[in-house]
Amino acid sequence: MYFFLLFFTFSQYGYLTVLSEEGDLPVYLDGDYLGKTPIVKERIKVGKYTISLFSEQEMEMTYDKLKRGSIFQKLSSLWELAKYSGATERIRIAPDSLTEIFLSKRNAESAKKKVKIYFFSSISTIFLLGLITGILVE
Repeated sequence: MYFFLLFFTFSQYGYLTVLSEEGDLPVYLDGDYLGKTPIVKERIKVGKYTISLFSEQEMEMTYDKLKRGSIFQKLSSLWELAKYSGATERIRIAPDSLTEIFLSKRNAESAKKKVKIYFFSSISTIFLLGLITGILVE
């Protein structure tokens, strides 16, 4: 009976390794600080988690600016949220197994740039369509 309980206790945990292109990046598991990269074989309870290079506090402050800020603060917040999504992943820790993840600060910055490009391209397209429509109607 003791061995069964011992096995059952150990099987409720898995392991997590977090790597990145840079060392010493902060890693957050469900918003709580986990450590700095590289994190190797960290024992974690079985379950689903969100892992990120950004804290929950940083994200909350950005959401607050999005809700209450000026138009420029809101736009800036959108870029930051895109950055957060570029360095945030949903993971599942399985019993007695190793989950490896690679988080990239470069991917975060790239996501931020892509959103800016899409936004300004959309605005430009709408402006050009309005201009062409105005010329054709006259």
